[in-house]
Amino acid sequence: MCDNPDTHTQADPALADLAQAASTLALRSLQLLRLYRLGLLRELGTGILFNPESVAAGWIRVGGILFALIGWQYLGTAWGDSQGQGAQGFYRATILSRVALSAGFGLLVARGEAPAGLLVLAGLNLVGAASMWLALRRGAAAAVSGDSGPGQQPLQA
Repeated sequence: MCDNPDTHTQADPALADLAQAASTLALRSLQLLRLYRLGLLRELGTGILFNPESVAAGWIRVGGILFALIGWQYLGTAWGDSQGQGAQGFYRATILSRVALSAGFGLLVARGEAPAGLLVLAGLNLVGAASMWLALRRGAAAAVSGDSGPGQQPLQA
C-alpha cells in the first residue's frame, strides 16, 4: 500500500484532473461561504429557507437556548469520558442543562418574548432533571451498599 496519495494522481492523469476539479469546486464553495458571512448574500440564503421577518425573536432565542444546551451536553459527555466515567458525564450534564433550559424558558416568558405555554416544557424538564438526579443518587447508594436489585447494574453518581 502506498503512503503518498499524490503518487496515484501522478500515475493516472484522470485522477489528477478529478482531484483538480474537486479542489476548484471546494474553493468556489468557500468563496461563496465567505460572501455569505460578509452579509453580501445573506438575504438570498435565508430567503430560500424562510422569511426571517416572520419568525419572532423569542422563538429564535428558544432555538438558541436549545442548541447551546445540546452543546453543553456534548461537553459534559466529553468531560465524563476524559475522567473515565463513561455515560455518567452525559447524565450529569442533562441534569444541569434541563435546569438551565427551564430557567431560560421561564425568563423568556417573564420578559414577554415567548408564550406562556413554554412554561409547560420548562416544568417537564425540571421534573426530568429531578428524576435523573434521583436515579443517579439511588444508583450511587446502591453501588455503595452493593444492592442494585436483581439483574440491574447501578447507576453511579
